[in-house]
Amino acid sequence: MMNADVVDARFGRDRRLRSQDEFKQVFDARQRVGQSGLTFLYRPNELGRPRLGLAIAKKQIRRAHERNRIKRIAREVFRVRAQFLPPVDLVLMARTEVEKLDNDRLRENLDKMLDRVVQRFSADQSANKAENTRV
Repeated sequence: MMNADVVDARFGRDRRLRSQDEFKQVFDARQRVGQSGLTFLYRPNELGRPRLGLAIAKKQIRRAHERNRIKRIAREVFRVRAQFLPPVDLVLMARTEVEKLDNDRLRENLDKMLDRVVQRFSADQSANKAENTRV
């Protein structure tokens, strides 16, 4: 039996972008936040929960264990912070320089980027509300 106060912090199917179309919609939205070779592309969704997609290119991060490390840490940071994130679809991309970051620095950068996504989302929502009240 699950306590009502316990938050579901799993990274289940409902928390992931899975189809090519879902990824394409985020890529087409052109909203981005970046830092130290990492980039989050994002767009608001109508699902009421955040979702994460990982696009870590072999061309950028050659060694599989490095790609897996980046993805593992990104999923962990997202999973822990998901309950505090707005309803957005996120896609993480990485460039070569990310390999030089240790795990703590990678977590720190991902946290800062997610903070910026939250700030921008809130600002966009406020602007949209102000625009709708003027009409």
